Amino acid sequence: MATFRRKWGTAGSGDGQFNYATGICVYNDEVYVLDGPTYRLQVFDVNGTYRRKWEVNSYTRAIYAYNNKVYIAHGTSWIVYVYGTDGAYYGMINIGSGSLGIFVYNDEIYVTIYSLHKVSVYNLAGVFQREWGSSGSGDGQFDYPIGIYVYGEEIYVVDSGNHRIQVFNTNGVFQRKWGSSGPGDEQFNSPYGITIYDNGVYVTDIHNDRVSVFNTAGAYQYQWGSSGSGDGEFDGPREIAIHNREAYVVDTANDRVQVFLPLALAVNPPIPVPDYPLKEGKYYDTLITNIPGKELSRSRHTTLIRSWILNYSAIHDGDCKYLWDFFTARKGRLGRFYFIHPETNVIYVARFADDVLKRKEIGNNLFNVTYNIIEVTS
Repeated sequence: MATFRRKWGTAGSGDGQFNYATGICVYNDEVYVLDGPTYRLQVFDVNGTYRRKWEVNSYTRAIYAYNNKVYIAHGTSWIVYVYGTDGAYYGMINIGSGSLGIFVYNDEIYVTIYSLHKVSVYNLAGVFQREWGSSGSGDGQFDYPIGIYVYGEEIYVVDSGNHRIQVFNTNGVFQRKWGSSGPGDEQFNSPYGITIYDNGVYVTDIHNDRVSVFNTAGAYQYQWGSSGSGDGEFDGPREIAIHNREAYVVDTANDRVQVFLPLALAVNPPIPVPDYPLKEGKYYDTLITNIPGKELSRSRHTTLIRSWILNYSAIHDGDCKYLWDFFTARKGRLGRFYFIHPETNVIYVARFADDVLKRKEIGNNLFNVTYNIIEVTS
């Protein structure tokens, strides 16, 4: 239920090779692969071309990039290492024990504390904020939690030893769960990595050698993968990331990265190119509709406006795609634009007047957004 696109990597310690890699994330069109046993993090373009590397601790296992920083969790110690995307070292954060899962959202660092069976939250300065969880199989308890992802103001945790997914609000209050132990469609056998894209929850399953897909309510959708070393097969997949509708999976014991186009992301084509004349330049053609499908807004604006908007650091949110709709831009009048986070698909509405900018978040259950980048040349 996913189309194999490409792969890269072989066993070894050379550039572009791996030795039991576990962590992966995609940021600014670059793929970061954490290859702890070879003491390094390698960076590739989205097609697998090697770009650079830097040294990391051998037991680092999880990675996430946020706001031009790379956060790497140590699997057995008490440290989160912080680097720039160029490999510059910024320091470390003490999280108390080893972690196999990390996510950064809204200037907070979420980590799964594997051996202590809990989730802990820190701010970007490393100051403890809150935590929840204990050892067990009840609601809100964990048995070696690993992957973690924040989506739509909810926290999705891979409760690996209990073979399930648990969902919490941002304060750690239990919301729902799904999964049990086994080979069935709605079951897991040591789930590990998790990512969410376009309301689809993608979970890697180490011993079932597959990726299983659910909606955010936990309803099973489809899966892909089987045991082996061929294209589309896995041997103990770990982390997963989705970027521009493609799923990047660390195929750990096969020492490679595989890239797929999931079925659900292949059936939503971009909106058509407009048939009226446009000036030379790049345009973001956006269509915003409500859930019944009624068109709410359609706009086309050039990158010149985007460059001006990015000067407002208050609205910069990592690798966001900016979609805007101006009603007026005259001084003293209200202007408005939209932008959408590429992974959560949460729509933000920014309003400004007399150089004062405010941001309001609107739940992504209210709108659907599609867009197409249009190149116009003379």
